Amino acid sequence: MKARVAIIITMVAFLAILCSVSVGGMQNLAIVASASWAESYASIEDLSAEADLIAVGTVKDVVGVTGDVIGENRWGPIILYFTDFAFSVEQVLKGPQDLREVMIHQTGAADKWEIRDDPLLKPGDKYVLFLHEYETGKYYILGGPQGRFQIIAGEVFSMNNILSPDIVSWSTGLDVKGVEKASFLGSVIASIGS
Repeated sequence: MKARVAIIITMVAFLAILCSVSVGGMQNLAIVASASWAESYASIEDLSAEADLIAVGTVKDVVGVTGDVIGENRWGPIILYFTDFAFSVEQVLKGPQDLREVMIHQTGAADKWEIRDDPLLKPGDKYVLFLHEYETGKYYILGGPQGRFQIIAGEVFSMNNILSPDIVSWSTGLDVKGVEKASFLGSVIASIGS
């Protein structure tokens, strides 16, 4: 988590100038940043090996938004925002089998700033998530968008297939495009045993 925050802090320092740019006399309300991930995974096996929890479920709602002041510039504080989401666990593939809900901690905040290739989770969306527990009951998604597979109409898609190609700044062997959910979950379960 510290390595991930260090990279984002560096990115935010660069973006501080963008915060002050006026367009038509109005301040920009949100910043969209690109990130280089401190953690990277080349395969489902790599993600599975590193995950403390692999869960299938639905994003319920936003639990809270926080901001840490990470620096100052002549226009004021530079704030790194985080959003916490309640995630309803429907199935555990790896980890404690009795979990029903966990908190997902994600960098960014709506209408403040988001990471371009790791947009904020949205309540109602269904996912297979590969998670790291950084505090009891609190998790972040491994590799940002790499550990996040959205379920749409019974099929599973990696984030690099959901976002438009000009947004994605990373590529790995995690290219999942419209794989039937049961088949994808079967491959994840098989990767846990390897």
